[in-house]
Amino acid sequence: MEGQRWSSSNVKYLPTGLVTEILARLPVKSLLRFRCVCKSWHSLISSLDFAYLHLAHYHDDDDDNTPILTFICHENIVRWNLRSTHTFRNVASKDCRNLPDNGCKCPENYFICGHSVNGLLLLSNSYLSYKTRRTEIMLWNPLIGKAHKLPSLEVCDAILGLGVDLSNNDYKVVAIANYPCTSVHLYTLSTHTWRSIVDYEESMISLVLSHGLLIQGTVFWVTVEYEGNSYMVSLDVKDEVFDYTTLPFANSGSSRCPVAYREQVGLLDLGGAGNYSCTLWVTEKDQTPRNWSKLYTINLQQHYFHKILCFKKNGQLIFTARGVVKLCNIETQDMKHLMKNRSFYHHWSSTSAYFTLYKERLGFDLSNNDYKVVVIAKNPSISVNLYTLGTDTWRSVVNHRESSINGVNSLGVLINGTIF
Repeated sequence: MEGQRWSSSNVKYLPTGLVTEILARLPVKSLLRFRCVCKSWHSLISSLDFAYLHLAHYHDDDDDNTPILTFICHENIVRWNLRSTHTFRNVASKDCRNLPDNGCKCPENYFICGHSVNGLLLLSNSYLSYKTRRTEIMLWNPLIGKAHKLPSLEVCDAILGLGVDLSNNDYKVVAIANYPCTSVHLYTLSTHTWRSIVDYEESMISLVLSHGLLIQGTVFWVTVEYEGNSYMVSLDVKDEVFDYTTLPFANSGSSRCPVAYREQVGLLDLGGAGNYSCTLWVTEKDQTPRNWSKLYTINLQQHYFHKILCFKKNGQLIFTARGVVKLCNIETQDMKHLMKNRSFYHHWSSTSAYFTLYKERLGFDLSNNDYKVVVIAKNPSISVNLYTLGTDTWRSVVNHRESSINGVNSLGVLINGTIF
């Protein structure tokens, strides 16, 4: 409004829908603070519907502004940081000697495995002795400090993958185990159970070389046969069916991993010993049979390449090189220095470190099957409060008829989604 001064009193005239749309595009760190602004904002931000809206709108399915999560264990201290992929400056961080838990103590020797999916990370820990063998797995949201423990799996050293069935928003965890024998197991969040998958090619999954990466409802891994043939193995999260694609010839000692590039499935190929080239191959996700096309190759030798931190859909590659964090546009081969900090780089090179693009998530709602608890209180005054499991918060229900609930004298009974 030109010519008028803006004041805080004008805020009350903003339509609720507009306020919701604005808040849904803000970082989680800000939203957690904004819950203290007023009761209506607290109720809005704590609601399950808003958590879904924020997840859909904050990054808008584009990783250009998605931060990178750096997770480092050093001298018994666990530290995670969210850093901008444009400047590598710190956005949020936290130190913790024990990883967060959800009603149970989480041992310090849990490890992150796999790429993040909608703000969630997979943690695992394997136990092996002459009496027992098992793998403990958790889903963890580091930003809000909550974790969900899965039932133990009676295998060791499993390669994991996290996916989402887009048809019903149900999360699934895939475990490919090689001990005591090759086996594949699938955990479904909605049923909270593991079950075995028996339809797979054992020779093609016996040696998995990469973390599982979710691309448009399918989890991808790079594997190799004992004879030396390498494959891109994929699992459709909805149909739970494996597919196998032969990869282009690789030099001895090369390192490969699946990546998402634009709207295509990509393969990032780092040359073997003494070869510092980085090549991007692509194929169409639904193409049958899949044919790989070499798009770009860049020589990183002059940049003293050390470790890849992440690869973005737009073709930007972030890596470390002798104490410097660099960003390379693999399409144009332009190079940009993001950060120079040799002491921080020393921690990366000498400790357990993990890096992934991270889409912030406000709540810990993992499926549409969310549970709620209603409490009708009479002392000191009549009030109604509602607890939502997905967001782990209480909020007041003000739209109720006090005279009608004053005489409640029975337990609530759930019938077709309504409590009586």
